[in-house]
Amino acid sequence: MYNKNMDVKILNQKENKLLHRKEMQVSIDSTGTAKRDDLTGKLAALLNVDKNTVVVDSIYQGFGSHKAKSYVKVY
Repeated sequence: MYNKNMDVKILNQKENKLLHRKEMQVSIDSTGTAKRDDLTGKLAALLNVDKNTVVVDSIYQGFGSHKAKSYVKVY
């Protein structure tokens, strides 16, 4: 189950037809540290896809900040 206190907004989305995936940059606003499992579950529910098809490549969060940016791939 994902963190319900996490707000996720898709900033940029690109279709990679060669690799059959969607690549997107997302903005995360959470009450604590953004975790990969929480983000995977939240994005899977938001995009209505299986959780196993969402891959969180990276999460960048400043020290003490509640905002983060992430690079995600959906197969």
